[in-house]
Amino acid sequence: MRLTDEQIELYSRQIILREVGGTGQVALRASRVRVLGAGAAAEACTSYLVGAGIGALDVDATAPGHATARMLPLPEPGRRTPDATVTARPRDQEASGATGSHDVLIDLDLAASRAASSAVPRLGSIFLRGDADGGLHLVLLPGNAGCLACTRAAAAPGGIDTPPPIASASAGALAALTCCRWILGIGHDAQARALVLPAGSGLWTDDAPPVRVACPRGCPPPAHPV
Repeated sequence: MRLTDEQIELYSRQIILREVGGTGQVALRASRVRVLGAGAAAEACTSYLVGAGIGALDVDATAPGHATARMLPLPEPGRRTPDATVTARPRDQEASGATGSHDVLIDLDLAASRAASSAVPRLGSIFLRGDADGGLHLVLLPGNAGCLACTRAAAAPGGIDTPPPIASASAGALAALTCCRWILGIGHDAQARALVLPAGSGLWTDDAPPVRVACPRGCPPPAHPV
């Protein structure tokens, strides 16, 4: 895949970054990401991913309040709108019907009891949950650190269903940033971890991810506790 002149101009602000460059932008354009959930978290996440140049996004058509158009960033004066392919799909429908059809799976639905996507992504999974104190936990599971089925089940949801929009949007932005780092192979997200935003706080802090449980999909057990 090669970038067109229009794409080079469109993404020039990040192509000039050493961590991205032309090769990294091509990798972003060639990637496919699945985003589950709705609301401020999913809208912020998808908007950032579209703006970064992700080539294909599958969003959750079954999420309450879903609206694909609201997830797209507003064009800046004098600049073209990013040309990502955004497709609304039911939660149980994958792009190709095969495991691993997505590079990254991002589940921003706080209702952990809802069915997870059947895909096992190539680079990793990210999911959001709430705790009993009203805080948010963003769990990052790169590579072979587990999947939603064997990790999210161990992270029982708390009493938070509708966190403040600003908190939700910040979770979506962090999920998008981590997704891009995984695709580009940069940053410090090689290990499973969780980011925690306590209720009433504006600062995310690092925490250990939830302990994995027996995986119904057959994920191998970790070499050491995660």
